[in-house]
Amino acid sequence: MGVSFIVIALPLSSKAKTMIELKVNDMTCGHCVGRVTQAVKDIDGAAQVDINLERKSVHIDSSHAAGEFEAAIRQAGYTPQPA
Repeated sequence: MGVSFIVIALPLSSKAKTMIELKVNDMTCGHCVGRVTQAVKDIDGAAQVDINLERKSVHIDSSHAAGEFEAAIRQAGYTPQPA
């Protein structure tokens, strides 16, 4: 009679991902979008970032806190606000 094992893969982080919505009214062009995206990725390289330049909105799917992204975007030269 053989022995059976069940292997269960668990995520390395127990933090749940949340959708963060910010308004960045001083984004005016594609270069701005690139800088804001890079600021987000510097905090969480695995974050999903969706930026709508026309609406000046930034949607981030990440397990990091919103304040971390706000600070990084501010350091990049922009003024994020909660949406």
